[in-house]
Amino acid sequence: MKPVSAVRATLLSVAISFALAGCGDSNEMSQDDIQYLSHIDQSRFFQRQGELKASTLEARSAIELQPEKIEPYFLIVNNLLKAGDAANAERHLNQILERLPAEQIDAKVQNRASLILAEANLLQEDFEDALAALDDITSPDRPVETQAALLEVMQERQITIEGKAFTLNEPYMVLATQNPLDQEGTYPLPEAELDRFLFKVLIDYPGHDDETRLVNMVLDGTIRASLDVDSLSPATDAAGLQAMKALSNDVLIDAEVLDYALRDRKSVV
Repeated sequence: MKPVSAVRATLLSVAISFALAGCGDSNEMSQDDIQYLSHIDQSRFFQRQGELKASTLEARSAIELQPEKIEPYFLIVNNLLKAGDAANAERHLNQILERLPAEQIDAKVQNRASLILAEANLLQEDFEDALAALDDITSPDRPVETQAALLEVMQERQITIEGKAFTLNEPYMVLATQNPLDQEGTYPLPEAELDRFLFKVLIDYPGHDDETRLVNMVLDGTIRASLDVDSLSPATDAAGLQAMKALSNDVLIDAEVLDYALRDRKSVV
């Protein structure tokens, strides 16, 4: 285990031990419980860092301690999806659901499984099965609801408000924002959704001089509560964008350029 990981595991164990101090016997956690939570925490940490093998090893260690818990199995399936192995992720998920006792498969577990299945089907371009999996989601919690809504607008080109579907007129854009304070208050998106975004803009906190200039612009009225767009003139309209999009189909691509673009990434320097 890396030094940083060891420190994280130690801190988690210490934090849990302190949290339990003074609790009655009915709330007391065993050493296995503490180690289990430590492995889960490490697995999630490695997953966020993109170290999927390490994340899977930590999840398997958690399974050895408490094989009846569902969380480490989901972590392993998500690692398979992040690695692009959608077929194995789907097979592994189905095996997990078959082995789980019926009383453990509550609405939250079923919703989470349906969302994972939808993502796996999208990666395999099984769009009909992906939509069917999304339809299986019932009374979703907020993270599942957010991810399902994004999948709907990206794939079905529609949104649903209070049970009524509204088709979106093209062209349209899908924007997503993320809280910059680690993952607090955010919902991680699956790879099938992340791949559909054209770019990701990272906006860091401004430096002292920039922040001072921004504050002064607010104070002198340069920046107001609403943006002044009256002085702007559009460069084109929706019909113009659609026409430019259609023109892209007429662009000739040289065979060598096409070969370079489709070549295995490992062979491209």
